[in-house]
Amino acid sequence: MPLFQVEYPSGSLSAPQKSALAEKLTHLLLLIEGGADTPGGRELSYVLFREVPAEDWYVGGSSGPQYVAPGGKFIINLTIPEASTTQSFKEDIHTKVNAALAEVLGWNSPQDGMSAWVMVREMPEGSWGANGQTYTLERIAKHAAVPADPLRRQFVQGYFTAKGTLYGKAGFPADTSGLYKPSTNA
Repeated sequence: MPLFQVEYPSGSLSAPQKSALAEKLTHLLLLIEGGADTPGGRELSYVLFREVPAEDWYVGGSSGPQYVAPGGKFIINLTIPEASTTQSFKEDIHTKVNAALAEVLGWNSPQDGMSAWVMVREMPEGSWGANGQTYTLERIAKHAAVPADPLRRQFVQGYFTAKGTLYGKAGFPADTSGLYKPSTNA
């Protein structure tokens, strides 16, 4: 269940801009989920806007524009399931989020986005929950009806095999949070 949280100073985004940006960011979330633009995939794609009072947002010790790029101040947090993407895909997300902001806000220069920070955070396996159930990466993929991708599955299995090996060698207990446990009824 990937989630974008967009923080911005009050008055920086109009309602139509938020709607346009939400759709662009949802498209990116669906890519992260494996390209499943399905009802189930959209059910798991959240975009949350948080307006911060302009006088409460400081850059360089000032709440004014002195240290802010022309495009304005934004902090975009993307929370994704652990192992759901590669480092190169994260870098692509940074580029695509900036492009979405540029298109929606009419930025003229790549430098306009210098005060728009995008942070990708991975939640450990087993940390997502809804409806009283834990949503593993496998359960999320099944809910979203993600098309089978052997390379992606190989990456996820390799990642969690390596993590499990490291945890085992370090003496972590078998029930340590964040370890992948394939289920039979995801």
